[in-house]
Amino acid sequence: MWEFLSHALETTLEITVIIFILMVTIDFLDVWFKGYLKRYIHSRPVRQWTVSTILGALPGCAGAYANVTMYMHGFLSLGALTAGMIATTGDEAFVMLAEFPVWAVGLTAALFLLGMLAGAYMDKLLPVLGVKQCPDCTMHTIHEQDRQHDWRHYFRVHIWKHILLGHVAKIALWTFISVLFIDWGMARFSLQSFMEQHPALIIILAVLVGLLPISGPHLVFVTLFAGGLIPFSILWINSIVQDGHAMLPMLSFSIKDVLFIKLYKIILALLTGGVLYLIGL
Repeated sequence: MWEFLSHALETTLEITVIIFILMVTIDFLDVWFKGYLKRYIHSRPVRQWTVSTILGALPGCAGAYANVTMYMHGFLSLGALTAGMIATTGDEAFVMLAEFPVWAVGLTAALFLLGMLAGAYMDKLLPVLGVKQCPDCTMHTIHEQDRQHDWRHYFRVHIWKHILLGHVAKIALWTFISVLFIDWGMARFSLQSFMEQHPALIIILAVLVGLLPISGPHLVFVTLFAGGLIPFSILWINSIVQDGHAMLPMLSFSIKDVLFIKLYKIILALLTGGVLYLIGL
């Protein structure tokens, strides 16, 4: 049990520190430029989709964390956030680049294009469905003291009250509980053995494993593809549905948005992955 606790604490600390740094950076830049940066990105949807997808396509989870942070602060729409979540392959990107670099680059490029198109379509679809995205954080406000560069006010209101108490504490709690639960479950369930025994269920497993808000379990699909044991379409389905660790901070902000993004990505993954499977990929 101590092994699970120590890993959960280590992962929580790592994610929380990264999120804290990104939140302070984005908040500081927005305050320093008096809201211009937010207005510039948010004023044109194509800028939102492009910024989010580029950040999501970067190897690792840091770019996706930045997208979540910007979504919380009202820089990005739900469609733009989804675009970045489609483009990201989390920490598995590093393994893919090492194991099969040509396929990895091709996968990233394809997810980038799909993310742009799917994110744009989602933003058009939301009003039709009557779905409202979670409003951005109301605590992120530029005050008169900020315009006068009152640093004592900035640290007390923005960093302490807004970022640390308003976001980081909840993110740390959600991350710790999620990682502890997933680690405990994965230790009692051999995913690779189950897949070898039930190959007919591999598409369902690619989706279900992709739902886990953590990097690690998805490496099974990377390993199997590298060994020629599964087709590209299965790796593609899992890559679309999964987001690495990036959904952990979102869980503390809006579970409804997380569920909507995941449902949208499942439908997209099955439709596009099914086409790839039928053409022999």
